[in-house]
Amino acid sequence: MQQLREEQRCARVEYAESLRQRDTEIQQLRGELRANQISLSDNKEVIADVCDRNNVQFSAGDRDVTQLAGGGNLSYHHTPRFPSGVESAVSARVNPCASFHEGTGVKLKPDTYDGSSSLREFLAQFNLIARANRWSDEVKAIVLASSLRGKARAVLENVKDLENLGFVELKSKLELRFGDSQSAQSYYSQFTNRKQKFGENLASLGSDIERLSQLAYPECTHLIRDKIACAQFVSALSDGFIKRTLQLEGVASLRVAVERARAIKLIQESSFERKREHNFNIYKKKKNKFNKFNKNNDQKNIRNERTKECWECGKEGHFRSGCPGKMENENSAG
Repeated sequence: MQQLREEQRCARVEYAESLRQRDTEIQQLRGELRANQISLSDNKEVIADVCDRNNVQFSAGDRDVTQLAGGGNLSYHHTPRFPSGVESAVSARVNPCASFHEGTGVKLKPDTYDGSSSLREFLAQFNLIARANRWSDEVKAIVLASSLRGKARAVLENVKDLENLGFVELKSKLELRFGDSQSAQSYYSQFTNRKQKFGENLASLGSDIERLSQLAYPECTHLIRDKIACAQFVSALSDGFIKRTLQLEGVASLRVAVERARAIKLIQESSFERKREHNFNIYKKKKNKFNKFNKNNDQKNIRNERTKECWECGKEGHFRSGCPGKMENENSAG
């Protein structure tokens, strides 16, 4: 009996040690999840491995204490569970939010489409919203159909089986009706004839040229399309100095061309401000000299007026020809 009690005590000590090891592994797992942010599948595999090892240890410890002498049984069951704080943290890592709405409380809603704007831009935004909301293809088809307005909604009249309408089928019908394939030549013409408008800033010009390049050359890779857009941007500039500078530098990227053009323009504006300030200072100096010269002339004229002496009346300030007394005598004699 003493031996059985000793075995039971050892089994309990071993069980407590297994619990301590389990808590240590859980803490390590939580640290790895926070530091490395491993993927969903990796999280599941790591947690399953820890649980399996703990279950094996727990069951081995239970088997050591269940059999007693005299045919008696000592039941010692334990269901391994994570602590509440660890369990919630691991659950948040393993089971991410099902949708953007559940994670942020904001439900995204796509815009309507009436066929007057670019279908490709609308579908690009629609696909982003669908991915954020975790929509299936069936839900995407329903939401896309409900977003159609005007002549775009007329596409639904040609669908025979609306109940089984899929997203891919509806998308292909919209592309056939409102796709950019019919407008490729128009976009190419707009792209090649694009020039900088009066008062248009360089960033706006570069953004519009990039948009037109995507519409005019959809089959090209991003690198080739970027080089074509860069060449058209340089050609569209209205400032000849900036255009020649970019051509001499051999810029081959649209983003670099826009940044370089803006830097050159800032340098030009700074130089113009300094030149204008310099010209203003020169004008101010000339004006001061002119005013000083006029003032000296006025003072000289005043001195000349004071030195005049009339030979008729002998007074100063006028000559004999303009003597007031002589003019009065002539008037009285006449």
